[in-house]
Amino acid sequence: MNLFDAAVVVLSESGKPMHAREVYDAIKNRGIFEFNAKDPVSVVSQTLRKKVGKAGEKTVEKVAPNTYRVT
Repeated sequence: MNLFDAAVVVLSESGKPMHAREVYDAIKNRGIFEFNAKDPVSVVSQTLRKKVGKAGEKTVEKVAPNTYRVT
């Protein structure tokens, strides 16, 4: 599973907007993606930011600074 897919899983299951830090924590706690970055929260944020508004099965929406939800 790639990082974006892992983020979509935790955002979808949450049912509410989550900050990039919360997304990272949820992914790490569930063990669904292995992070090898020095700043994994930044990697999560960048990954989600790149996908905002992209068409697909799930669309990511930025609702506040560093806070995202799946629509």
